[in-house]
Amino acid sequence: MIARLMILLPLLMFVFASSAFADTADDAAKITDLTKKLYQAVTFEKGQRPPLDSIRTMFIKNAQIINNSGPKPAIFTVNSFIASAKEQFNTGHQKVKEQSVKGAIQAFSEKEIASKTDIFGQIAQRFSTYSASFTPDDPNSYAEGINSIQFVKVNGEWKVASLIWNDETPTLKIPAEYLK
Repeated sequence: MIARLMILLPLLMFVFASSAFADTADDAAKITDLTKKLYQAVTFEKGQRPPLDSIRTMFIKNAQIINNSGPKPAIFTVNSFIASAKEQFNTGHQKVKEQSVKGAIQAFSEKEIASKTDIFGQIAQRFSTYSASFTPDDPNSYAEGINSIQFVKVNGEWKVASLIWNDETPTLKIPAEYLK
């Protein structure tokens, strides 16, 4: 009996490990897709408005969105983030690289330029390096930084539990490992 178990044990371990790898690869693809949808929710071309309301379905209840680029964190609920972003896009009340933006923002693009995702069971985290500009295909971005996104799997579906970002500054450069 023990001899049979010794023969079967490596085989069972291989089967379970292969299954776990397949799940992780599938989960990684789903997290990548959800991340793309997040970026699409804040991106829009001239004459359009961003589909900000779509992010409500991407987050869990009581999720937090945190801008940690300033002297102290600006902490939002999903609803307060959407309201704040709509106001900024409509009125232009914000600072960009120490210059005030006046008037409504005509277009905005934010895209992922590199990422690193770690998954364990039903939790995941992604360091998503971004580039943002006021013209979708502008090679001269106005900001780059890192979004730290935490995911949880709820009823078989990945959702965002929190999103925290920090813009790059002259004294805070993105490490090379997050630009690959």
